[in-house]
Amino acid sequence: MTNEVKISVVVPCYNVEEYIRRGLDSILAQTFNQWEAILVDDGATDNTGKICDEYAQKDRRFQVIHTNNQGLSCARNNGMQRAIGELLYFMDPDDWIEPNCFERCFETYKQYPCDIINFGFWWVYGDKEYLDSETSFRIYRGEDVYEHFTKRTAGFSQHALNLYYNGDNIWNHKKGGFVWAYMFNREFVRQQNLTFVPGLVIVEDEVFMIEATYNASLIVQIPDILYHYWQRPDSLLNSKKSSAYIFNYKFKQLAERHRLRQLIQRFDLHDSYLGSNVISCLSLALNASDKWKNFKLFNQYVTHPDLQESIKKVGLKSAPLKFSLPVYLLKAHCQLLLFAGCWLAHKLGISLPKT
Repeated sequence: MTNEVKISVVVPCYNVEEYIRRGLDSILAQTFNQWEAILVDDGATDNTGKICDEYAQKDRRFQVIHTNNQGLSCARNNGMQRAIGELLYFMDPDDWIEPNCFERCFETYKQYPCDIINFGFWWVYGDKEYLDSETSFRIYRGEDVYEHFTKRTAGFSQHALNLYYNGDNIWNHKKGGFVWAYMFNREFVRQQNLTFVPGLVIVEDEVFMIEATYNASLIVQIPDILYHYWQRPDSLLNSKKSSAYIFNYKFKQLAERHRLRQLIQRFDLHDSYLGSNVISCLSLALNASDKWKNFKLFNQYVTHPDLQESIKKVGLKSAPLKFSLPVYLLKAHCQLLLFAGCWLAHKLGISLPKT
């Protein structure tokens, strides 16, 4: 089987018995046959593991790894260790791919031996789909890789903020760090020792993609729309989490950004997520202030040295008042006044403007 495998797809599976068949069937429907699918049952408590075993019995190209629950990052890392294909792909079990996904990526890789292939995707809400963005064929090398992928994946720069101040949609300047929108040269991943960070949630893709694109010499972007990203109501991204959980995640994100900043030597990564840090502070002031007890965590967050650097550096020329006023309070170290104002607005039922 080793010589037959050209693409290894890793699918982390946890409590998705209602959705997983659609995704696995889309793998079976591929027009390109030389693949293996490594299904990592991450300690599922429903019938997910049994369904994975069912597909392995149906087609020998499916392999199943059963583990205790360790989280998404560890599940992907476990699958990577088993992969043997020339190309490596990560797919979420509740999404699905177009029948020509593997074929288009492998023929692109053969024509343009590269480190990473990037393609387009659909956002799926119920029975409606929305194209994320128009893509075109392009080859990225050297500095172009950093500018188009690494820096834009990291977050909102001062340049993105300036455009937002003038009425632009700031999200047009952020590159989604979704790992399933890329296919990787497995040898490149191995040589760069790329792995997912255990314990990190929500932004584990983003961290992986920043490090991957920073180390990539050649990325090929193809115009094909090959993935369907389903927004299920009970997903981690859409679920309601406690303030303690959110702050814990935010502090882990800060730690990873700091690690990557130290790792990347060719430019200061902080400049690429400066705006994201500031927006994160404002967002937490709005959302966490529904309970006064959250102020201690909020204060601990905004006084973090990396965030203080962002707050100090951020430029506010032409910024709308709804953005500049709270940032000026942060610059003046008046986070107590900012939080108290937001808390009072919650108590009085006053809607505060979103940034």
